[in-house]
Amino acid sequence: MQLSKSLFILSLISLFMSSSSSLAQTTTIAESTTTSILPATTTLAQTTTIAESTTTSIFTGTTTSIFTGTTTSMGWSTTTTAMPTYGDFTYTVSNNAVTITGYIGAGGGVIIPDTIAGMPVLEIGAFAFSGCTGLTSVTIPGSITRIGLGTFSGCTGLTSMTIPGSITRIDSGTFLGCTGLINVTIPNSVTSIGGGNILGIPLGAFYGCTGLTSVTIPDSVTSIEDEVFSHCNNLKSAYFNGDAPLMGFGVFSYCATTFTVYYIAGSTGFTSPSWQGYPSKTFNPACAATQVLGEDNPVLEQLRNFRDSSLAQNIIGRRIIQIYYNNADSINAALERSPALREAARRVLEVIAPMVGKK
Repeated sequence: MQLSKSLFILSLISLFMSSSSSLAQTTTIAESTTTSILPATTTLAQTTTIAESTTTSIFTGTTTSIFTGTTTSMGWSTTTTAMPTYGDFTYTVSNNAVTITGYIGAGGGVIIPDTIAGMPVLEIGAFAFSGCTGLTSVTIPGSITRIGLGTFSGCTGLTSMTIPGSITRIDSGTFLGCTGLINVTIPNSVTSIGGGNILGIPLGAFYGCTGLTSVTIPDSVTSIEDEVFSHCNNLKSAYFNGDAPLMGFGVFSYCATTFTVYYIAGSTGFTSPSWQGYPSKTFNPACAATQVLGEDNPVLEQLRNFRDSSLAQNIIGRRIIQIYYNNADSINAALERSPALREAARRVLEVIAPMVGKK
């Protein structure tokens, strides 16, 4: 119910923004109309007749093409002036830079271009993909510097998202209600994740993403606003790779009953056995298996036992361990970039662990 209210509030905001834009366009038409009457080479009676029909047209919602030669429908709606399109996208241009304003395609995997008509694509506007339930994945180019309010809200078919390193803020409601989202990669460039509410209705960036089971917060993040991950019912773990950020109200409220915060030993601002009202523990970020499986997974303990009781007991095994930890950062980075690779690694480890445990 609360999720539906949040989506409803976002749709109202979207409608208000588009209506405001339409009203401005209508006002411009009225002004151009006035200037076209005065120099007209007609009799006064004819001019009066034109003015009367124009007034009637504007306020009754009929169709007129007297002054501008364009079709106008009123009732506080919009003119027929269309935004330019590029493939399946609508866009606007300002200062020789492009903002993606909407999507008119069928869904599936979508790749957003980095340039349109020779101009860089710098922003994805507010609500640009909102409600596109057929969307399954989106590739965002590194040229994008801002993703607007509610951009992907209600995209229930969206399963994975990699946010480029050019983004510094994930805005309020960006992925609100994306119930199919199971993997999201937050880059080290992000410093804040938006939340908050309107009239008590929450607008957290990931509010209601019930498919999420784990999330990694990079060390660049310094603030997480109200209810950002609230009602992510299956979210079991949040891994913090840096010091504790400034936290809003109820950031992880109504997550899984076993939800736990993990932080690196020595990080400042965290406490154990609980932090901000959530159970908390330390973890070793150098271990890719930990990132893939989760700190409390029994499979992880089987792998550790195999490492200590078997691999560490001979020179070849010790060399394998050394290579593994020397390349841990690269392995982790690859897993973060590819949710599919991360899931494949999890399945492989869960198969291998029982086998090596028998030896």
